[in-house]
Amino acid sequence: MKPFIQHVFFGFFILTTLGCTTKSVNSNAPLPSNKPHYIDTEIEQLAKQLIDEKRKLANIREAKLKATTSPQTNRAKVPQSAIFSGLETKRTLKCEGCDLKVALQSIAVLLGWDINSVYEVGRKPAQGVPVSIELNNEPLRIALQQIKMDAGHIMDLRIDPNFKSMLIEYKTLGL
Repeated sequence: MKPFIQHVFFGFFILTTLGCTTKSVNSNAPLPSNKPHYIDTEIEQLAKQLIDEKRKLANIREAKLKATTSPQTNRAKVPQSAIFSGLETKRTLKCEGCDLKVALQSIAVLLGWDINSVYEVGRKPAQGVPVSIELNNEPLRIALQQIKMDAGHIMDLRIDPNFKSMLIEYKTLGL
């Protein structure tokens, strides 16, 4: 009797196993050869992105090449009135370890702007942003370059000569 029960259970096991893998269990399932491999689809998607980026880069290089090989007479000249010349005035300024906003307020005063025309946006670091400026009868744009070297990784600076204002936009520091 024991071998008979073993054969019955073995047969039941085989029928159960075959029943789970037949198409009648999941009639919508694709054949095993038609299943998409996730790695293949991801590689295909990344390859398309790479090709698109290469095309964009090639277009940029081609535009630069055309710009450098074109005759100089075709370039549009910038009118002298459109150039912001206030930063070319030569001044003397020394500010060692002062706060970024204070340094920009001093530059605003040297430009003849209102001291309250320097605005801050974003989260300023708690200890402030110390910068060092040292000008000895040099253009004010050098002071802005020194500020960019000292604090460029923390903030973006926008100068609007039309409204005579400066905007300090602090970048968020990821932890």
